[in-house]
Amino acid sequence: MGPDYSELASILSNLGGLLTDQKKFDEAESLYLRSLSIREKKQGPENQEVVIVLGNLAVLYAKQGKYAEAEQLYLRSISIAEKLVGPEHEEVARNLNSLGTLYNRQGEYAKAEPVYRRSTDIFEKILGPDHLRVATNLFNLAFTCQNLGNYAEAESLYRRCLAIREKVLGTDHPDVAEVLEEFGAMLRDLNRGAEVIPMEERAEKIRTLYEETQKR
Repeated sequence: MGPDYSELASILSNLGGLLTDQKKFDEAESLYLRSLSIREKKQGPENQEVVIVLGNLAVLYAKQGKYAEAEQLYLRSISIAEKLVGPEHEEVARNLNSLGTLYNRQGEYAKAEPVYRRSTDIFEKILGPDHLRVATNLFNLAFTCQNLGNYAEAESLYRRCLAIREKVLGTDHPDVAEVLEEFGAMLRDLNRGAEVIPMEERAEKIRTLYEETQKR
């Protein structure tokens, strides 16, 4: 097996993921870059495997605080994915969501908002309006709108996210508690404390119940 064999690229990428989890970032970067080089030589610079490696490398850079480098990789992966599968494919939506999260991490909410909106629209068209993947995007977009001072829309998005998670996961799921906590924190900042108290109490009850269940 030669050094440019495609199976080797997969092994290198998988090892890069393990090293990333272990916070061995320099070693992980070296493996990802080698995997990327192999993919590009074997299959060309615009293929699905390159998109995956670019995304993995972007995650690595984001963990290191190399946001500019991560942004460029996400933008490149989105561009390639759009050419390969079209602009309204799930792969494009996933990469857009990752880019939005990168912007949010930097406090660049104005850049994150349109990215999240486009990602959410794609997921809704593909998966339907009541899918958990859509709920996650709504949660991200709500947080972004909240930080932009668009509280009315943020509230609407939090409520919709909550409704989906309750419907799909049940009313006592930890992901429901997550929405109640974040939504409640926003309402408290808006001096709507009377509305927050039952939300906080419910979230705490869900967390306690879940912890007890995990101990059994």
